[in-house]
Amino acid sequence: MFKKLFPWVLLFVGGAANAAQEDVIGVYWFPDKTGQVEIYQDDSGVFFGKVVAYDIADAKDENNPDPAKKGQPFVGSFMFENFTYNARRDRWEDGTIYDGSEGKTYKCRIWFEDGDLGTLQARGFIGAPMFGRTETFERVQAPAAD
Repeated sequence: MFKKLFPWVLLFVGGAANAAQEDVIGVYWFPDKTGQVEIYQDDSGVFFGKVVAYDIADAKDENNPDPAKKGQPFVGSFMFENFTYNARRDRWEDGTIYDGSEGKTYKCRIWFEDGDLGTLQARGFIGAPMFGRTETFERVQAPAAD
């Protein structure tokens, strides 16, 4: 009986994980409420976040150390890059977060605390996560309740 049921259990659990990984997709306020970032999933299943709004409409990315990106419009720049979902830990990992005010990029992991899909936690760090800082990004519009 177990051998017949086991593949179905895996299929069900796998489907549940795929649904959860997409929960992060949406638009969020910056922690200081000066702009918004939209998180999306590309065709390969990797997650990114682009700046879609900023208080200073014509702001340039003046602090970026990459000469090709320095001076480009801040709106449209990537804040989050290359995140993959870890179903076992229920978080998105192995990505980076860009701090435009400092022009620095940090390793990062993101997650929802206690199942609150309206509040995204992002921990940027150098080296190990214990050497970092957590910021809170509030969803612009909370997802509809099922």
